[in-house]
Amino acid sequence: MDSLENVKRRTYTVILTVGAAGSVCAWLVNELAGTTSGFSRLAFVVVIACTSVSIPLLRLLPVRAVEEAIFLIIGSVLLGVLVYALYFEPDPALSDVSLFSLYLWFPFIYIFVFLAHERSGALARSAILHALSIVFSLPILFLPVGERTYIEAPSTLGLSYISGASIIAVLYFLTSMKDDLRRTELTAERMKRLAETDPLTGVLNRRGMELAVERQMQRAEHHGAPLSLIVFDLDDFKSLNDAYGHDAGDKALVSVAGLVEPHLRSGDSFARWGGEEFAILAPDTPLESAHRFADRLRSILEEHDSPAEWELSASFGVSAHRPADSGTAFAKRADVALYRAKELGKNRTEIST
Repeated sequence: MDSLENVKRRTYTVILTVGAAGSVCAWLVNELAGTTSGFSRLAFVVVIACTSVSIPLLRLLPVRAVEEAIFLIIGSVLLGVLVYALYFEPDPALSDVSLFSLYLWFPFIYIFVFLAHERSGALARSAILHALSIVFSLPILFLPVGERTYIEAPSTLGLSYISGASIIAVLYFLTSMKDDLRRTELTAERMKRLAETDPLTGVLNRRGMELAVERQMQRAEHHGAPLSLIVFDLDDFKSLNDAYGHDAGDKALVSVAGLVEPHLRSGDSFARWGGEEFAILAPDTPLESAHRFADRLRSILEEHDSPAEWELSASFGVSAHRPADSGTAFAKRADVALYRAKELGKNRTEIST
């Protein structure tokens, strides 16, 4: 499974590529319209360079370092453009265009911050950036109207303060809701695993196997695919518990699960059926193939060196799914075959008739 860092690297590669391409397009549009000042041209160069260089750096540096660098550089550029447009741009029309562009692009840095950080850290960074934008722009509201570079500053800036705070609040709410939903989902998944997993061996318990049997039987009926069930019981397990104690018996059960699991296919289901009995559900496997597989597992268990003075062996029973079968009937035939293996001397594999 991919690590979180690898997922972030791929995600940021897409975001940064789109961001670089969008910045280039915006720059070209402004150049063609003749609305690019010397300072905004420099800002475009810095943003495009930052996004472009960050893509290869994602593979060379820790993702966190790249995240922080992007936030600091892009945030500084946006604040720089804001200050220049409000106080130093001599052309009111260019100031108008620069401020309008800022109001469009500022939300993207907030979105990036909430993608890059957990919600409290994202809220703090976004709040600091928004507060700085207010601190740097607020003095212009106290200048006489004739001295303002941008005539509509009072109403426009006031709306930008409100919209910025609203965007941050919405992003925080959505992130919180997403985190809460994810925690609920993980809790539900954990409870489901606990309800369907044997705590000793870590494989499915009987309930989990019964659910798997129902699913695979429906699939077999729908597709006409073969389905086999293997059940096996450890021979003379009571004598092990009596002679060496239940701790030794538990270790033997864990050992058996560990011996069998590596030989299963990805689609197989493996369960502790009850006590010292286990079950394997093998989709797309006819009876003859399941019989050979079960006998191979029997040999593996027989040849395993037991740490205690107890020879590990098991008796196996195998059954195949039949049309219009019930789960009970399917399992019963495997159990009958298993009992027959026990009666015929143990440590053997029998198939249902």
